[in-house]
Amino acid sequence: MADERMEVIVVGGGVAGLSAACQMARAGMEVLLIERGSYCGAKNVTGGKLCADTLKKLFPEFEDEAPVERKIVHERVFKWSKNQVLDTSLNVRELQETKYEEAYSVLRAKLDQWMCEKAEEEGAMVVNNIAVTELLIENGKVCGVIAGDERMEADLVVLADGA
Repeated sequence: MADERMEVIVVGGGVAGLSAACQMARAGMEVLLIERGSYCGAKNVTGGKLCADTLKKLFPEFEDEAPVERKIVHERVFKWSKNQVLDTSLNVRELQETKYEEAYSVLRAKLDQWMCEKAEEEGAMVVNNIAVTELLIENGKVCGVIAGDERMEADLVVLADGA
């Protein structure tokens, strides 16, 4: 890989990186996605609420195949202060008529693995266990990444490695 120049390198195998890799591979670009975990989702030990409208556009089979836990139909928000608790409730089903974005509870490790499979099906190459240590910059332009002793060059680098 060190002597090979990629069209695109995506750094990070989470929702953002996998979405970018999938979309660019679908458009016919040569994409390498680098993930520092042992697999996409390996570092995600939590889940949460996922607003799915954008992912449904990217993955038409999302509702039938994605590993979601359940559709969110009711939400409650609590705000605590020293002496009181404010409880706000929201019936999501009532908002569906107003084009409220559908949401699901997900476990990110499962979702990221599913999205990785989809990106690979589109032609993206995914390589795990590689930690990018710095950007490769020449003449003031990012032209790749450095991972340990290895230099990987690309026409475009997308950083989706989280906070």
